[in-house]
Amino acid sequence: MSITIEHKKVYELTEKEEIELKKMKDAMFPGQPGSKIALPVFIAKNEKGEMIAFMEHTPAKKPGDDLLISEAYVHPDYRGEKIANKLYDKIEQHARENNVRDIVALPVSKEGKRLFQRKGGQVIVSMRRHDQIEERKREGHTDPFKRNIMSIEFWKRITGRKKR
Repeated sequence: MSITIEHKKVYELTEKEEIELKKMKDAMFPGQPGSKIALPVFIAKNEKGEMIAFMEHTPAKKPGDDLLISEAYVHPDYRGEKIANKLYDKIEQHARENNVRDIVALPVSKEGKRLFQRKGGQVIVSMRRHDQIEERKREGHTDPFKRNIMSIEFWKRITGRKKR
């Protein structure tokens, strides 16, 4: 399969790309309103020109800054085809070209965690969602930590660049 990857800022997205990106964001968390498109994004398209994946990141404002991968998604029909790897490689190339010190991510899926681990990432912070813990306590759970409460992990990929 042939895919193309493009890097776009919000104002560079076509109307069709905005619609496709919003659909993907809505698919990430069904039943919850999708997040706004506000950051630069790497998008992957198939040979028909349809958007099949994206990786959104904060812009590097000055040399030595960190880059945060804020959201990433691969359409279910294209999972397992190493598209997230290709998107990550483009982000890493972009980071090196812009003298970014580290790449930071907050993966919420097992696949995302495995991707960042394979790419040399390390967990730097791991915590529980306090709002969910308090909600479980209000519901009468005696030990909310044994329930399925989302934990948050920040991953960092050390690029080796020194902060200027």
